[in-house]
Amino acid sequence: MTTPEDQTMTTLTAPELRPAKDFPSDPADLAILVTGAQPLFARDCADTIERWDVQIRSGYIEELELDGDEIGNLTFYRLRHDGDNPMYTAAADESELLEHAVRDVVIHEPVKLATGRYLRYTNQFQGTFATFVSGISINCQDLLILTYIDIEKRWDGFGLEELAIAEAVRKLGSGCCAVLAIGASDDDEHAEKNRRTLSHSGFRTYHGDILVLDPRTSDAQGRLLTQRARLDRMVEQWNARDRDEECSDCG
Repeated sequence: MTTPEDQTMTTLTAPELRPAKDFPSDPADLAILVTGAQPLFARDCADTIERWDVQIRSGYIEELELDGDEIGNLTFYRLRHDGDNPMYTAAADESELLEHAVRDVVIHEPVKLATGRYLRYTNQFQGTFATFVSGISINCQDLLILTYIDIEKRWDGFGLEELAIAEAVRKLGSGCCAVLAIGASDDDEHAEKNRRTLSHSGFRTYHGDILVLDPRTSDAQGRLLTQRARLDRMVEQWNARDRDEECSDCG
């Protein structure tokens, strides 16, 4: 198995974006809403695995009052190495998709202990991935996993998914050694679009269709600042269009 260090990186040019005039409504009103739930009883694997849903919304969010529409969403899971259950067990119990995401990252073969007993699952990383995480700028073993990306077609093409991913990783990725995503092996148009979105968000191939991002690098932080600046420019262009229209009406 190759690690990210062993691979030759392909530099992707920035995606061609639709012009600001094509926004369905004022881009200054865009926001993300991050939500999660924690059961207080019958927790099962809740101490080990957390689901976080990220809505991309057109409309202000003030004091938890929602205004506007949901135009896209992301789904993240955080696996905690200090939870009550082994990480692989929690992922496998949640879904086949998560099990697939961590299968090549977390050891899940039986491990013989000094007592002679067998531990079915552990939270230890395989050697190849340990080589990767040893170079990551924070010393921990929590994982953040992105499993779903979607946006309404009329809002597509403005780079909002990349910005939402960067903002969500900033909020949810603190204390995580890596962010994983599934690039999808399907050849349909949606899967190909998601692969491009992940690539433009800084993810790179770890193994097969599993992609990885180091949330603590200057590159990841730089991408966030670049994407914020890009939206700022589009807001300015949108506002300039409004001013031009008002001047035209006055004439």
